[in-house]
Amino acid sequence: MLSSALAKQLTWDVRIEETSVNYRHNESHDGCCLCSGKTHSETFPSTLPTNINCRGYSATRKASPGDALDEKGDQVSVEVVEDVLPVRLEEGDWTDEMQWIRSQENNSVLLPPKDVSDIDVLAPELRPTFNLAAYVNKSATLQQLVKLGVDLSTWDARKDVNSFILPLDFERDMKKYIVFLHDLGISADDLGRWLTVNPYIFQQNIEDLEARTNYLEFMKFSEEDIVRIISKNPYWLLFSTVRIDRRLGIFQQSFELTDHEVRYLATKQPRLITYSHSSIKMTTFSVVEEMGFEKSEVKSLLLAKPKIWMASRGALVRRFDFAHNHMGLSHQQIVQFPHVLLTRDFRIRQRHGFLKLLGRDQYDPSKPNYVSPLALVSGTREAAIMAADPKDIVVELGFVEKTPAWKLHSKFFPSKVGGWPAWLALKGLPTPEELACRHCKRPLIFLCQVYAPFHEKYETCFHRTMFVFVCRDPNCCRDNDASSIRVFRSQLARKNDFYSDEPAKEVEAGAESPGAGDFNHLCRVCGALGPKTCGSCHVARYCSKDHQALDWKGGHKAECKHPESVSKRCSNSTAKLLFPEYEIELEPEEQEAAREKTEDEVMKEYEELLRSGQVTHQDDDDSDTENDLVNMATKETDKQFQKFRTRIKEYPDQILRYDREGEPLWVSSSNKVTQVPDCLGCGAPRHFEFQVMPQLLVHLKVDSAGQSIDWGTVLVYSCSQSCQQDRPYIEEVVFKQDYAPIEEVMKNQS
Repeated sequence: MLSSALAKQLTWDVRIEETSVNYRHNESHDGCCLCSGKTHSETFPSTLPTNINCRGYSATRKASPGDALDEKGDQVSVEVVEDVLPVRLEEGDWTDEMQWIRSQENNSVLLPPKDVSDIDVLAPELRPTFNLAAYVNKSATLQQLVKLGVDLSTWDARKDVNSFILPLDFERDMKKYIVFLHDLGISADDLGRWLTVNPYIFQQNIEDLEARTNYLEFMKFSEEDIVRIISKNPYWLLFSTVRIDRRLGIFQQSFELTDHEVRYLATKQPRLITYSHSSIKMTTFSVVEEMGFEKSEVKSLLLAKPKIWMASRGALVRRFDFAHNHMGLSHQQIVQFPHVLLTRDFRIRQRHGFLKLLGRDQYDPSKPNYVSPLALVSGTREAAIMAADPKDIVVELGFVEKTPAWKLHSKFFPSKVGGWPAWLALKGLPTPEELACRHCKRPLIFLCQVYAPFHEKYETCFHRTMFVFVCRDPNCCRDNDASSIRVFRSQLARKNDFYSDEPAKEVEAGAESPGAGDFNHLCRVCGALGPKTCGSCHVARYCSKDHQALDWKGGHKAECKHPESVSKRCSNSTAKLLFPEYEIELEPEEQEAAREKTEDEVMKEYEELLRSGQVTHQDDDDSDTENDLVNMATKETDKQFQKFRTRIKEYPDQILRYDREGEPLWVSSSNKVTQVPDCLGCGAPRHFEFQVMPQLLVHLKVDSAGQSIDWGTVLVYSCSQSCQQDRPYIEEVVFKQDYAPIEEVMKNQS
């Protein structure tokens, strides 16, 4: 929105990029993003950008100490131009530079410390490593970042981060940015996530960051709006006020938005404002030309579901085609229920097929037996079994989502992590012996379950769930050994002894029934079968002496004297034993080139700005030794691991990959599964079904290296025929693959 001619209207007393200044709007004009061309006069108390992108603005500021003055001591007037290249320093004297480099070599973290008075120096010296983790014990800066909740492994995946993070000092170089974010409104609990996503803030000028937030205030965004924008889109602060104002103006003009609608859009989906402009144009073309929406309908779609403009164009066209041409939804209905364009193909095909099977696929509100399209995208997965062609199913990725606990009970057939298992078959649960660790013999803890109907065998596998249990003892978690993990398969026909053949209503009242507790005594600690009884109150049930002792210390000792108050489910004693509970949301892994690449696109733009000089940061004078350390920290080693990182970088938060009869995504070239035993029940070969990813460890809060359970990936193989046996829960095969040791990688590289 800012032309070269406009830039020349802004004159300054000193040449600066962003600074404190008074602005006066002194003429009527067209094209301003939010002031609608009105003539007005205002003075703003805070720092604002020099190029405010308003055609009626002029700016003046009185000289202050430190400003540039001419030889006579008068003010110097300098025109503001858009693209100011950074000032480049002249090369220093060669001798001086070499002396400085040699002095830094003696400070290398690879050398033994000179002062041995501290017992810490008796620890092993730092060895060459491929990630930041090995530096944590020696770096106060990294220790502070870990305390804030920063995920260093995510930074490791970005080749350019380590090079500028390692030389920084927390107090000198980082603290001011953290204080700025906290004062802005980013909560202490969210700082770690925010910095994990955007470490590049440490390369920005703090005054520029303040000006960019003040710009939002000037544009009449509320304090709450500003906090939401910066929190939801950490990359926002990497964009100058010129670029943000230009982006807002593009949306305003392209979709004929009012000032209020511009603010609403930016607040509702901040990532869209900094999203790839070319992708937005192509999506708009598809919505208008390929799908046939009118301009007013396009505007309604944008304001209702702005995420549509960040989704894969191919997926949007496929979903529109199915909803419009197969389900018969009109354009007006899709505008009313835009969720159908964002719901994964697999789900909407399943649920439509199930309703079609029942003769209930009627989406016209003017006719009897109307079914709202919203039910197809927000109901339970029970209604989503019948329609999808397995050949059309791509790899599905699982992500954890917080959801009300009542939605994770058995009748809703959830995929979930942690808490108690939501048993599928409500009788014949695995015995305590089957749910015992093969190493320590203590009870396993429920890790996760995946609802995965078998499409080829609806008569017996209309409902089908895989359950994963794991031992919490780190001593039982051994490299490439899955003896501490067990997996069970359970499946039911559509008509069964436990559930209605009609989809359950998603209401909280009565959500717990039917449940396994209606047919069995369950351990009040873990939710598994509980054959043991408290010898005192004869009410509390347990799967083992271990859980009985844990519950006794956790609070049952006090309540045991009052049997009438003993509940079937305890709370205190499970706090540290059970894993946090989440729902697993499954989404397809888009394979088209146009799939969502928000963060990568933003960072590519940022790198281009760095090269062009539009964004600058101070270059640290690193010694050759320090550069060698960074190179070793980011060096590509295990090719399979690099393939693994490349594949998951589009969706770094995935905690599960479901690809039945597909190929697992290995984390290492070593210890791949070569032989899988056939099914013991029917003799059919077992095929790969899904894998649990290492990212889940972060959500389980057990990601302390060497002090908790760990894995590279957990691989589950199941009977290719999903055979029906004489017991409701059938044990399947699980493998555990860990990252290759550094010594092995180095050996393979030599």
